[in-house]
Amino acid sequence: MSQVLPPIVTQWLERISNRDAIGAAECFTEDAVYYYAMPHPPVQGRDHIRGMFSGQATMYKRISWEVTESAVDGDRVWVERLDRFFTHDDREIFIECVGVIELEDGLISQVRDYVDLHTWEERNK
Repeated sequence: MSQVLPPIVTQWLERISNRDAIGAAECFTEDAVYYYAMPHPPVQGRDHIRGMFSGQATMYKRISWEVTESAVDGDRVWVERLDRFFTHDDREIFIECVGVIELEDGLISQVRDYVDLHTWEERNK
């Protein structure tokens, strides 16, 4: 059952969909950690997270992360998403994702995104 997301999470997802790497990174604490695809090593720190988002904004013509289900318990948020990436030649690549988001003082301090990397690689051929 979906719940209302904390405003900072909604802002982050909107900024991702607008390919706004700077704005998306502003939703994170300075020392945030982003596990973009478990079990890959995390991206650490707001500046590096901004760089990751900037790379995605450059690589894809359009990005859409749609939350299909969510749950909130204090400073922990779970989201099921359908992440869609559109290449510059209008090909769509999508992946189902489950994200666990930790909040601290109104900002995102950690994200752990879980995806099936084999499925992503197959769809990204």
